[in-house]
Amino acid sequence: MWGQVTTIFYALSLLGTADPADSTLANQKRSAAILNELWKAQQNHPGIAHYLIHSLDYPALAPEGLEAARVYAGIAPSSAHALHMPSHIFTCVGLWEESIATNINSRDAARELLAKTRPGVLAISELHAQDYLEYAYLQIDDQTRAQAVVEEVHHGTTIEAASFGAAYALAAVPARWALERRDWQAATAVAFTADMPLDGFPYIRAITPFARALGAARTGQIEQAHAQVEKIREVQLGLAKSPIAGPYDWASNVEAMRLAAAAWVAHAEKRTAEALDLARSAADLDEATGKHPVTPGLLLPPRELLGDMLMELDRPAEALVEYEQSLRQAPNRFNSLYGAARAAELSDNSQRAEELYVELVEMTVDGSTRSEVEHARAFLERRGG
Repeated sequence: MWGQVTTIFYALSLLGTADPADSTLANQKRSAAILNELWKAQQNHPGIAHYLIHSLDYPALAPEGLEAARVYAGIAPSSAHALHMPSHIFTCVGLWEESIATNINSRDAARELLAKTRPGVLAISELHAQDYLEYAYLQIDDQTRAQAVVEEVHHGTTIEAASFGAAYALAAVPARWALERRDWQAATAVAFTADMPLDGFPYIRAITPFARALGAARTGQIEQAHAQVEKIREVQLGLAKSPIAGPYDWASNVEAMRLAAAAWVAHAEKRTAEALDLARSAADLDEATGKHPVTPGLLLPPRELLGDMLMELDRPAEALVEYEQSLRQAPNRFNSLYGAARAAELSDNSQRAEELYVELVEMTVDGSTRSEVEHARAFLERRGG
């Protein structure tokens, strides 16, 4: 038994010591190989399944974790965290309905547990599940349930404890609600209203100004946009001066956000060459840094934003390349799918446009009324006729 325990923790140590700059994911692959052999023989072992999911929580590796993800939630059906963990894999591969189902179970388990000891208090695990739910609901354009998440998070006044997962959800959920729906005016008013100190996770302070900067730039409020970009820069400089302990490069994560926001300010000011340079730098840095494994994804992927900019500049063939690359990093994102489909359509690549529009329509809820979905349906009807 002790030999197995040692092997499990050795695999976990490989994850903890992985070089964040290693794009080959060598340690993660070694960890997964070790854990997968153990898991084949003991599929009801919660630790093995848990660490296996962590080792495969990357877009390039996630498909290998689907079987473990689908089994894991049944191993510990009363554990909020165990119920949530499969959604790390489901999110990486864009299986939104499966992510929603397991996070609803996670949220409910967290609520039930805390209600017994601290009624009226928002659990950390509940908030974490809510962030994943908000992300998934917005990808399938289930705006009713996405808005309900925003309201539930906003009205939570007492939080179980200050933590990274809770703070990230409290900041990200309202920002996602505005940005994913391209409600740029609403984005200018996004706020972090929770009574929670952020000294232990200062990178959270970049989320709100990122949303506000994009919203202001897209609505012509240039002075406000510059001010919000400066706030992101201040967070980044603080992180560069005092790095957060651990393998993840938060300073680069925030710098990618700053570059992406600055790109849209430059675009609004008609500084096209500079805007594209900044947007490309943001996309490249974001992909080199990677998403933090705790989060479902950045508020808006910089590569997707680059595609959006190229579309506004009437360069759809170039935009298609960027959207396709963004989809490889974050499959089945609503805005990347639509952007790629529209770019293909405008590039006279009707076959690829049809494929992407089909994916979009099949992915979204039946009652979706977003103009993008209506455009996709109209395109497919014309092709069918």
